[in-house]
Amino acid sequence: MNPVDLGVGPSPAQNAALLLIVAAALAWLRWGLRAPWLWLAALLAWQAVMAGLALSGYFVRFDQPWRALPTVAASVAMAMWLARRPFAHPAQAGTGSQPSRSVPLRSGAWLTAAPPWAWVALQAFRLPLELLLYSLYTHGVIAQHLTFVGANFDIALGLSAIALALALAHRDRQYTGRAAPSAKSERWIKNALITWNLLGLGLLLNVVVLAVFSVPSPFQLFTAEPANRVVTQFPFVWLPTLLVPLALFGHVVSLRRAMGSAVRPISSVTRTS
Repeated sequence: MNPVDLGVGPSPAQNAALLLIVAAALAWLRWGLRAPWLWLAALLAWQAVMAGLALSGYFVRFDQPWRALPTVAASVAMAMWLARRPFAHPAQAGTGSQPSRSVPLRSGAWLTAAPPWAWVALQAFRLPLELLLYSLYTHGVIAQHLTFVGANFDIALGLSAIALALALAHRDRQYTGRAAPSAKSERWIKNALITWNLLGLGLLLNVVVLAVFSVPSPFQLFTAEPANRVVTQFPFVWLPTLLVPLALFGHVVSLRRAMGSAVRPISSVTRTS
C-alpha cells in the first residue's frame, strides 16, 4: 500500500493544547457534573481504542470511509443513549447539590445532580477548541472554512456558555436559602435555556457537516485545501469521537432538563424550611 500524504500536521504544542482541552472537559464531566467513575471508565476505554486505531493509521485510508464513519456514528449513538437515560424524580434525586444515596447513579439520577449552570458550563471547552482550530488554519493544517473566520461560528457558543453559566450560577447564589423565585422568572430561565441549547445544537450540526464533507473521501463536497485530514490522526481523532459527542450529550441533557417537568426546579435553588 502506498503511503498516504497527510500534508502538514499539527505541531507538538497544538497536540498538547488538544490534550489539555480533552482533559479539562473530562475533569468537568467528573467533578463538575458528578459523572460516575464507571461511566468515565467506559468512555476512556472506548477513546483508548480510537487512539490506538488512529496511531496505527487505520483511519487514513480516505478511499475507504467505512473505516471511520462507523466509529464516529457509534460515539454519537452512545452519547445519545447516555443522554436519554431516565431522570430520577426530584424527590428521589434530592433537593440539594448532591443526589440521594438511595438512587443508583447508573440509573441516570446523576444527570440531575448538578445545577443547570454546570451543564451550560460544559460547553465552554468549545471556545479554546475554536481558537486551536484557528491556530491549525494559520499553520496550514486545515482550511479556512473550518474556523471562525470561515463558516464555523461555534466560538460564539463557547463564549455564550461562559456568560450564561456565570449568570445562572449568580442567580442560584442569590436565591439560596431564600424564597423561591417567581414562576415568571422560572419560565424566562427555562425558555432561555431551551433557546440556547437549540442554537448550540444548530451550530454543532454546522460544524459536523463542514468537517465531514471536508475529509478527502468519495463524499467530499468542500474541496478547499488543506483537506480535513487531521481528524484521522492522534490526538485530533478525539475531536469527532469524543468532543463532538460530548457537546451533543451536554446539550441533550440540558435541553431535557429545561423542557421536562419531572426534574428539580430549573434554578436548582436549595430551599430551606
